[in-house]
Amino acid sequence: MPRVVLPGLDKIKRSKALKDLPYIVLIMIILVSFSIGVAYFHGVDVSRINDLSDKYNSSWFQENNRSRPPPDISQYVTPPEENITNPPPPPTSPNVPEDVISRLNLSYINFIIEGSVPLLAWRLAVFDYYETDEGWLQGSESYSSYYGESRGSISFKILKPVEIAPGAQDISLVGLWQVSNGIEANLFEPINLNVSNIVFIPMLSDINQQLEVHVSSDKAVRFIIQYEVYGEYIDNAVVVSSSATLLDLQNYISSHPELNRFTYIPPEYFDTYPFVYDVISSINIDENATIYDTVSLLSYYFSINFNVSYEKTNYTGDPVVAFILNGGGSFMQYVYTLALALRVKNIPSRVILGYLGGYYNSSEDLTYLRVSDLFMWIEVFDPGLDGWVPYNCLTVPVDIGNLVETGLRASIYIEAPRYIEGIPCVYLDETFTITLVLTGPGAQYLEGEVVFIDFNESDMLGVSNLVPYGPGGAAASVTTSFEDFYSVLEREPKYGVHIIVISFKQLTFYVAIALLKRVSIQP
Repeated sequence: MPRVVLPGLDKIKRSKALKDLPYIVLIMIILVSFSIGVAYFHGVDVSRINDLSDKYNSSWFQENNRSRPPPDISQYVTPPEENITNPPPPPTSPNVPEDVISRLNLSYINFIIEGSVPLLAWRLAVFDYYETDEGWLQGSESYSSYYGESRGSISFKILKPVEIAPGAQDISLVGLWQVSNGIEANLFEPINLNVSNIVFIPMLSDINQQLEVHVSSDKAVRFIIQYEVYGEYIDNAVVVSSSATLLDLQNYISSHPELNRFTYIPPEYFDTYPFVYDVISSINIDENATIYDTVSLLSYYFSINFNVSYEKTNYTGDPVVAFILNGGGSFMQYVYTLALALRVKNIPSRVILGYLGGYYNSSEDLTYLRVSDLFMWIEVFDPGLDGWVPYNCLTVPVDIGNLVETGLRASIYIEAPRYIEGIPCVYLDETFTITLVLTGPGAQYLEGEVVFIDFNESDMLGVSNLVPYGPGGAAASVTTSFEDFYSVLEREPKYGVHIIVISFKQLTFYVAIALLKRVSIQP
């Protein structure tokens, strides 16, 4: 379990530097990261390596590979063949829990953005009330007519196709959250109307700034809501340097009672489920730690000690209780648990549902926000930044332009005598070293064993304890040779590419290393 008492914690500054990558590469990185973590491979100086390409080429590997094939991860890197814009209705079986997404009318949450857009989180709905055995819900609040604002350094034109029956309906709209300005949008207009007249009133909720349009007509109507949204990129370095301490936050809340809404937990919750409180309260965090530090460390704790699945996970009863009792659960349950844990620490929090990224159609120069792009994150109030700060809850770092990154960054270094076609290669008696480095706020306090397993042989290659590495990191490494490995196993070596599985609690990473067979060439 990580140590989380944080006096004097050094700040980690990161840049948002993925803007120039091809979009499909970015999506592949996200999907692979969901399942196997993020690994960065570093080798020796290739300029000093003898050119052996004539001997060890692709044909050589194919002809001489006797190793067990690696796990199939194609499902994580292959884009979907089609965009399903009209998914089937959510299941009604009592054995399948009803979550936030299934409570929404999915036929009204698809949007079109003009042009290609960077990787951004598009805010749709806010859940600020936790109900026992239900999870996060939308608390009651009023809406007022919204006449529009236009602050922000980036802007996008949004199109929302609408088709409604006779009567009145409120249509939820997406926006881009800004820490300093909240939601900013203007130029609302109904276009392509199939009727001559409708009531069309843009609205904004008073507490959580949820954007919507009230529409009514005495006939069935089809049209497009067109409007402009404004946003800002968020700078992690500014958040790190400006985030208030927990002590400063408590002093601020005492004079701003309106924030008590966002620290509320049902009074009977911990009477019914005391073990949830025991788990969260056991995570000791110093009052001089910043809000940024606290969000990061709680994220580490739950992502490292619990299994977070990016597939739908069935459970019964309270989602946070199920997550803790089952040793993990779905990404949604993880977000729910993190937001509730923040409230236990008396930090104002709320859960956000929206979209991440979207699909860019280059032939039409349009970006689509689809049901498959739905995403969740949290917003945390920070008086040091004078507003609600949005945090990315992914368990691995992905640079989303308008969310603060909290995930651990994992790097894997392999020292080997040679690299062939990018793969580290060794002979049977040659040693190699594999090092795992975890970096991020408070990572130097991480403790525990890192296990290195040869997937081909389903046996342990080595084990090492994490040790502090620099101001904000921890590392573990193993040095061995396949000769030593097979001597212990008392088996004949398998030559070819070996997959090495690196595990730290619930985190798993994969690397490849090739075992070469010495051959003699005779005339």
